[in-house]
Amino acid sequence: MTAGRLVASCVALMLGASPLAAAERYRVLAYTIAPGDLGHPSTTIAQKVLPHWGKKRGITIDFATEPSVFNAKNLSRYKAVVFVSVEGQKLSGNQRKAFEDYIRRSGGFVGIHAAAGLGREAEWPFYYGLLGRVQFVAHTPSYIWSTPPLAPGQVPMGKTPVTFRGPLDQAPPDAEPGEFWHMPGAASLSWTPGRLVVEDTRSEAMKTLRTGMRVEEWYGFDDNPRSRVHVLASVDENSYVPVGSSMGADHPIAWCHEYQGGRAVYTALGHRRETWADDAGFEGHVMGAIEMAAGAAPFNCKVNNPPPPAAPRIWHFHAVSRSTPADGGSHSASPSRDR
Repeated sequence: MTAGRLVASCVALMLGASPLAAAERYRVLAYTIAPGDLGHPSTTIAQKVLPHWGKKRGITIDFATEPSVFNAKNLSRYKAVVFVSVEGQKLSGNQRKAFEDYIRRSGGFVGIHAAAGLGREAEWPFYYGLLGRVQFVAHTPSYIWSTPPLAPGQVPMGKTPVTFRGPLDQAPPDAEPGEFWHMPGAASLSWTPGRLVVEDTRSEAMKTLRTGMRVEEWYGFDDNPRSRVHVLASVDENSYVPVGSSMGADHPIAWCHEYQGGRAVYTALGHRRETWADDAGFEGHVMGAIEMAAGAAPFNCKVNNPPPPAAPRIWHFHAVSRSTPADGGSHSASPSRDR
């Protein structure tokens, strides 16, 4: 069974076993890429499972792929807005103003994974600040299989190091289809096990995650937000090879803060389809972040946490060639020498 079919089977089983829906408590707007836009394959899974996750908690989650939903009347219906790996979608000036006004009126925001790639400071200062004044720069190295071989200019990976591994028919089963990246005839893999460090175990968004190895496409940012936000989790760079995504000894990966009257939570987790399809810890992480942003769970997000101590052991892991459990259990990655 291919990775794609396995993910689809997991999603089908989950949706088929839906519990009775709880009474509606509030509504949330989830915004993601439109079909055919450059983006993450996991967004198609997110659109199926996120409303199901919400239903279990009495939260109605409406998905949208068109920016026309960003108007004052529509946004007033929602306790929180979630950007699910949105990248490349540009809101108009009026749509941006409606969203900014919504946040300033005590609105909630959750940014997931590639939401950190939407608005650089020069392009949208408000959104840059909402994210904690950071911007995605690069992620863990990408490995590409393609037939025919792609030229470097055809690979939209920014500053992320790219290695061509061979023809398409040699790609591992869990590699992502290149069509999502406008690379027909190609497949890519960019995730690796790394040590997630949970820094705030009390926040609702972190109650289902534990410190330990986890498979992810680890993001690096243009600045460390720790002095401006409350860090929920970080990643230990000693546990993997960050290359172009390195931020050094202190590498926040999820955080929250109050911003211009609103509440904001961001997590860089959530790249892989498997994470959305079959990871109860990640489900609790996302839904806890939504509860916090919506004001339905305590929002203890003052800037007061120091960086965690460095891990004593140092291991490097290479890219995984098969689907790997989210907790970094059995995998084909091999540890290399200490730094």
